Amino acid sequence: MNKMDAPGVDKTAVLEQLQAVLSPGILEVETMTEEVALQNEAVLDDYLAQGELPDATIRRMIQRRQVFPVYFGAALKLDGVDDF
Repeated sequence: MNKMDAPGVDKTAVLEQLQAVLSPGILEVETMTEEVALQNEAVLDDYLAQGELPDATIRRMIQRRQVFPVYFGAALKLDGVDDF
């Protein structure tokens, strides 16, 4: 998500709107581990039992369109570009 440096932009509000309109599986990359687990009951059970979420599980959920990772930043100011 670009242009996050624009005046009046509220990242939380943007994320909530995306989740409400498009999919609750749209998650901010920086905080998504626990949120990914909450998207699928079996994954949540594994996460709670093991205390970690394997990258393969996250990739599989993205492939199955259960999770949609989102980066927030401002390309003009190079904010978030390195992470992306």
